[in-house]
Amino acid sequence: MQARLRPAVLPALLLAALLAPSAAPARTVEGEELLFAPPAGWSVAARQSTPQLRVAVMLPAGQTLSAWTEMIAVQIHPGLRDDPAAFVGRIQAEFARRCATAVSHPPLVERVKDYPTAVALLECRGRADAPEAEAATMVKAVQGRDHLFVVQRSWQGRAEGPGNPARDEAAGAAWRGFMQSVEVCDGRRPELGCAGAALR
Repeated sequence: MQARLRPAVLPALLLAALLAPSAAPARTVEGEELLFAPPAGWSVAARQSTPQLRVAVMLPAGQTLSAWTEMIAVQIHPGLRDDPAAFVGRIQAEFARRCATAVSHPPLVERVKDYPTAVALLECRGRADAPEAEAATMVKAVQGRDHLFVVQRSWQGRAEGPGNPARDEAAGAAWRGFMQSVEVCDGRRPELGCAGAALR
């Protein structure tokens, strides 16, 4: 049986593993690739690959894994078949458990180019150790023909700070546009088309 990794909630939970040397690019998946249009100025800051999970983290210019405001974490679960809505639901539950005041918006569940897909926005309004801090994560899970793909875009900062997609209309629009660009491309199914760029 395929080992199931506990879904990540905040990218910080991934950083310990990501600091280890990478053995393979996260994008190298037999038959399928995850495509998206990253924001201008973003680049891959870390990668990690195991037989059960391939991860890449992207950051804006000037930010680091130890000091970031925005982050994109890409997960590829080779061979895993799961209900994307259920996977996102587990992330929502874990997010709520770790946050003093969590706000979870109902996930949007649909089929995109014949792939089951779920997208949700999660908010954390204050932590027990930092009441003035907020965080937000938008997560998209796509069940491919061979693998489960998950993309999380996250923000953290002070409650009054800019960039929170849950409170900043411009940021929210940019995040939704980014998530719409995320798609799975399968060379065996050219009729579905591929519009984005592969993570390199």
